[in-house]
Amino acid sequence: MKEAPSTYIPSPTQPSRPAQHLHKSITDFHTLAQYHMKLAQILQKHNQLQCCIILCDWALTSMLKALYMKENNSFFPPGFLSMTDLLHLLHTETNPGLDLVVFIGTTQFLSSQLETSLLQKMKYKDVSRLLRRTDDILCQLSSRVISDLSRTYQSIF
Repeated sequence: MKEAPSTYIPSPTQPSRPAQHLHKSITDFHTLAQYHMKLAQILQKHNQLQCCIILCDWALTSMLKALYMKENNSFFPPGFLSMTDLLHLLHTETNPGLDLVVFIGTTQFLSSQLETSLLQKMKYKDVSRLLRRTDDILCQLSSRVISDLSRTYQSIF
């Protein structure tokens, strides 16, 4: 049997389906970062500090995946970005990105140390600073991911 011809006719004014799919995936990762931070703020109020650290790490990871996909026009962000990968991704003409890479690496380390006394010694004010810095970084990166200013990451503070 013959298959019916496709009824999809590409429009010169609309982006292609793969481009639309890529844009949606990028937007989904971007939105996920926002949700992680909102939840981290709620859990901080309930003194769930270890959860806040994990959620900050997840929010940064989601935004970095969105940025990677946008910068590389790729559907598949890597599961793990090395420090070198992060430096290449975060480097701009006005910001070398080293401070961001160090902060992200530290957050990744802290989120992986849940059973150690290091995290148990962290105080509310320490986690508050971590939340604020994560929020600042997400605000910076969001403008590189989403061009519509009304849809960029909204600070939780």
